[in-house]
Amino acid sequence: MIDIIIFAIIALLLAHRLYSVLGTTAESTTKKKSAEIIDLDKSQYEETKKEQEADNINDLDDDIISELSKESQSSINEIKELDESFSIYKFSKGAEKAFEIIISSFANGDKKSLFNLCTTEVAENFYQEYEKNYKLGQKINVNIVGIESCTVKQVKKENNLVTIKVKILSEQITTITDKSNKVVSGDVKHIDEINDNWFFTRDFKQSSPIWKLAKATN
Repeated sequence: MIDIIIFAIIALLLAHRLYSVLGTTAESTTKKKSAEIIDLDKSQYEETKKEQEADNINDLDDDIISELSKESQSSINEIKELDESFSIYKFSKGAEKAFEIIISSFANGDKKSLFNLCTTEVAENFYQEYEKNYKLGQKINVNIVGIESCTVKQVKKENNLVTIKVKILSEQITTITDKSNKVVSGDVKHIDEINDNWFFTRDFKQSSPIWKLAKATN
């Protein structure tokens, strides 16, 4: 009788142990499968999101292209043959950022940034103007309050050299201060509405993806 009870207890312990192991394995497998499903769902979501973003970019590109001349549209098609990832919309947003950085670099005499983002001729002109004021003990201060619009006006391709003209409408506060930081020209409370035409160039023969400012007019 005692032997039977002992065997019964052992059987129960083994059954419990086996259940515990199987239960853990089953639970672990279920969790693993759930994680795989979640990862798959996340992957599919990210892929769908990328596709939607690409569609949105294409729509934004089309909006800009539809306003351009046939010559400019043809040039954009030729650019895409050289770089299929090119987006005229993304270019326009990049031009806005470049505008702010270049203006700031000019005001602060950041020679390195000027030569990185402008052609040699334009960078030298900007820096010479900065040095001229610096020698007079003056500093040009430019505060870009906001950029109202950055509109692509023309796209021109000659061989591998591409030039894109953008019209930038911005609000700026411009002053000149002396060594004691006293305003000698301009008004810190006056906001000017500035119209600029900037021409960016890129040589697609070169490996650098940077578009450089080649010309700036009002």
